[in-house]
Amino acid sequence: MRRIRYSLLLLATLLVVLTPGAWATEITIGPITYEIVGNEAHVKKWDQNSTETSFTIPGVVDGDKTVTKILDKAIISNKLTFLYIPGTVKHIGNQAVNCDKLGEISLNEGLESLADEAFYPSKLTEVWLPASVKEIGYDPFHSSVLTKIDVASGNTHFSEYNDDGVLYSKDLSRLIQYPAAKADASYTLPSATRTIGRYAMANAKLEALTLNEGLEKIEKKGLFWMRNLTSLSLPSTLTTLKWQALKRCLRLENLHIGKGLSAIGNEVFSDCNRLQQFTINAENPNYTVEDGVLYNKQLTRLIKYPAGKTNTEYEIVSTTKKMDGGAFMGNTHLQRVVIPEGCTSVSLKLFMQCSALEECTLPSTITSIGQFAFWGTNITSLTIPAGIKSLDTHNIGLNKTTELTILARDPATITTVNNNSFTLTMIQKCTLKVPYGSKGLYEAHPTFKLFENVGQGIVELPEVKVAEVSFDLGDEVDITVGEEKALPTTINPLNADNKNLFWKSSDTNVATVTQEGKVNGVSKGDATITVTATGSSVEATCTVHVLDNVIAVTSVTVSPQGETIYVGDPLQLTATVEPNNATGASSVVWTSADESVATVNPTTGQVTGVGHGSTDITATAGGVSGTTTVNVRIFNSVLGFAITPTVLQLAVNGEETLMPVFTPSNATNQKVSWASSDASIASVDDAGKVTAKQEGTATITGTTEDGGLQATCAVTVGDKITNITLVPATKTLKVGEDVAVSAAVEPATSTAKLLWNSSDASVATVSVDPNDSHLANIKAVGEGECDITASSPDGTVAGTCHIVAEPVAVTGINITPETYELQVDETATPTVSIEPSNATNKGVSWSVAPAGLAKVTGGKIIAMSAGTATLTATTEDGGFTATCTVEISDKPTGWVDVDGVSLDATALEMKVGEEKSLVATVEPEDASDKTVSWESDNEDVITVDTEGKLTAVGTGTAIVTVTTKHGMQTAECTVNVYAATPVESVSLDATSLELKVGEEKSLVATIAPEDATIKTVSWASSDESVATVDASGKVVAVAAGTATITVTTVSGAKSADCTVTVATIEGETPIVDKKGMPVELAQGKRITVTPNPAGGTISVEGLEAGVEVCVYSAMGQLMMRQVLAPAGRMDISQLAPGLYVLRANGAAVRFVKQ
Repeated sequence: MRRIRYSLLLLATLLVVLTPGAWATEITIGPITYEIVGNEAHVKKWDQNSTETSFTIPGVVDGDKTVTKILDKAIISNKLTFLYIPGTVKHIGNQAVNCDKLGEISLNEGLESLADEAFYPSKLTEVWLPASVKEIGYDPFHSSVLTKIDVASGNTHFSEYNDDGVLYSKDLSRLIQYPAAKADASYTLPSATRTIGRYAMANAKLEALTLNEGLEKIEKKGLFWMRNLTSLSLPSTLTTLKWQALKRCLRLENLHIGKGLSAIGNEVFSDCNRLQQFTINAENPNYTVEDGVLYNKQLTRLIKYPAGKTNTEYEIVSTTKKMDGGAFMGNTHLQRVVIPEGCTSVSLKLFMQCSALEECTLPSTITSIGQFAFWGTNITSLTIPAGIKSLDTHNIGLNKTTELTILARDPATITTVNNNSFTLTMIQKCTLKVPYGSKGLYEAHPTFKLFENVGQGIVELPEVKVAEVSFDLGDEVDITVGEEKALPTTINPLNADNKNLFWKSSDTNVATVTQEGKVNGVSKGDATITVTATGSSVEATCTVHVLDNVIAVTSVTVSPQGETIYVGDPLQLTATVEPNNATGASSVVWTSADESVATVNPTTGQVTGVGHGSTDITATAGGVSGTTTVNVRIFNSVLGFAITPTVLQLAVNGEETLMPVFTPSNATNQKVSWASSDASIASVDDAGKVTAKQEGTATITGTTEDGGLQATCAVTVGDKITNITLVPATKTLKVGEDVAVSAAVEPATSTAKLLWNSSDASVATVSVDPNDSHLANIKAVGEGECDITASSPDGTVAGTCHIVAEPVAVTGINITPETYELQVDETATPTVSIEPSNATNKGVSWSVAPAGLAKVTGGKIIAMSAGTATLTATTEDGGFTATCTVEISDKPTGWVDVDGVSLDATALEMKVGEEKSLVATVEPEDASDKTVSWESDNEDVITVDTEGKLTAVGTGTAIVTVTTKHGMQTAECTVNVYAATPVESVSLDATSLELKVGEEKSLVATIAPEDATIKTVSWASSDESVATVDASGKVVAVAAGTATITVTTVSGAKSADCTVTVATIEGETPIVDKKGMPVELAQGKRITVTPNPAGGTISVEGLEAGVEVCVYSAMGQLMMRQVLAPAGRMDISQLAPGLYVLRANGAAVRFVKQ
């Protein structure tokens, strides 16, 4: 009893010590519920009814409890936009902060770990990571608008690469997170990177990605949804692609696989619906590509058929035994697929979403069909072979099938099947066809009886009789007395219902045969063995020759011995059998000990190299074998080529030999041909030895025999630079200022071109004079210090100028306008001007007095309570201030607040130049103020006007946001913009016209290609005094002469011309001066009329005010007479459209009234 009491006491003590619930309590302060554990407080839950948009988590609660953790999924809010996390917090859990509007966070020193998806989701744009952080899970800052992750310089566990805002491990070996909204069009991974982490580049907008040599692994969804990527090359060092690593790379068309890839996870290429083909390094020992389709090296496993491949039919390679799950998923072009004999399974999602697939031929070897294997196909009829054992119990996906044939004679042999293998909708419209004599068994089956009860019935197939029987060993077979040999047969068709056979021998004294088809030699002679199909009386015969003399094989010798070949090369072997008349001497069988190294044709002895290594090839005849060893080597192609040095300076008659550098270093063919761009300055021999001939420059080019790769060396012949001095040697500049720097070289006679460089281009940049490499301009672009270096071509001599870049100080600040009148919840955006405009630090902070009346968030004033508020903006640099006054009134009686706003589209795809409009719906419908504003986060891609009209101006992705004036409710639409189809040419329907004065003719412009995105054109006349043209292409003849009408496309500036010849109207009276001499119209600009063609008013130039002006029709009839007003203005609105002549002071000019 005492022992029992002691045990119970001990158990109770352990429970108290080990069970957190025994000592953890909860308290709620404000919107947060904390879990109290000892002297620590853990953020556990956020009040879902809280309206807080900005919140600071306290470092200490309940008097002395330090807040040290934010637990998993603790803060869930659709209102929070700012969150301050104190330095007491050491750990932030999985999806701990789930706030879809969170645009800003403050992390502080003291934070040590971030779990997976710590901030998921959010609207974070930039994040600062403290130096104290030691552990980070995957996708820590999930945000579609994230542009940069800053890492504190003292952090010893994590870093950025060249301060580019991309999060890596400290040694750059692991890419952790690439900001989804980072604006780069292309990106190259650093050479030290070995792993792309889980979700690391998910949603990145990159159009081009260069993966470094040295990269080894891409983890789960590492490149997920990189929708702008069109091609990708996997480096030779990459070995592993994890689950869905490239899923939803929607525009990926081409993928090259390097030689090192050895492991491909499930659904790696799913939803890559534009992928047209795979290419692969021929040296990859694990995978190969056949007609753009990815297989394993042995061609026994089909891994992925590209979803964007446009073939309508495909016959899977005959050696294939397995097809990966989803191998054909998403291809919308295939209509027919043939699966070869030997495949045993139609795997999970194999043909899922193959919407054009109408026919699939299943081989007799298929034993199972996986879940959703045919989901989304257009197959109306399918035959399942007799060997089927499993139909997935979660729907194999035959939704459109109206005729299903199952050749299994007894449904009980299908061990995995239930009512969920087929949908009820499919069963109701489908007829089930079964083998002859099997209908009763199917009608009694718990699953298949549904086809009879609720479907279109179960129908027996007609009896299939044996049509042919053949002997696999041929029509003649040799055996010896006392020998027993099986005579295998093939029955056609394979699905014959009665395959029973009857065997007999024509002479049992010579040979007997069993009913299993085994023949026994009795005595020397010949006997005919007949086999008969009992169900159809079809028979076949084989003559058996029984021999009593057997000459044994004594030796087999294989030649040549110990040969070495390359992968893919053939080698013919020969077997010599002794004695040559031995029984079976002509029936040599060849085998390879390791077919991953070399294969051999079993009858001809031809060897083919497959992979690096050595294997024995054996020839066997009469039970005796001979062997040779074949060595297979990989032909190492030249993948990269360089020359060292790349820059060379020589004195006249100097010599130096260039060294070629190959990648890989053990490339098989390392032959190089050499050439000089100017052998009179520097020549090069076959060994790469350069000889300087005379002063000048030349380029030496090396070209590899294997692959034709090229590399160059720039050679300068002349006096070698011994010293370089930069003037000035040091300079202090304000950011934005520049200075000219000159380089003095010794000896001064040297003509060598100098190379300039900035040690920190973020501080100062250098621009070299294109005509003189000894002169450069240095510009300060950022605060700090750096060195500008000018070096000799070979880099052995250099001069330096030290640059100190100082910031431009703020001298003042202004706010316009200075007063605002707002209602509660209304917003306004003040204009803040920093002086000078090029000040380095333009940061400001805001304060409101009295507090609580208003606040400033994201540069917007938000009215909160009625009253008069004074808002003060203070510069971070210098503490300069400016104020504005906000008069805030309550909402009128009956005011209805805005609860939300939505858009008619949340995602759009547009081409450059295209326009579309978004429609915003403000809720509730009776809201008092439905005013909204529009904004694009990337105006280089999408611009939006005040009415919500979008204009695509550049490729990329932009988020368009609509915001209500009251309540600051927002909605977003993500817009992807693709490149426009450019104009290639423009043509006119006429290249020449002949018109009379006053005649009109319209030209028609045709743009190619027909689907060009921007078809806008402009029209111009080379001489508007002869012919004019309007914006629609209408040509008006003005006066006799010749003019060229040109149409020009806005896109691409393509043009086409039409020559217009204008003749005088027959019978028209020439215009003459007072002396009767002909007047040339508008010559010398004596009289001009503008505009011409004209509308209701014209301006006459070249005449003084008060001159009498007459206007005549083209036929000479006087239409107007008036004294010219000051400024030469004339009202011609009463004139009908047509050609007119204006006369004054004995001169005249023609004009057109429209």
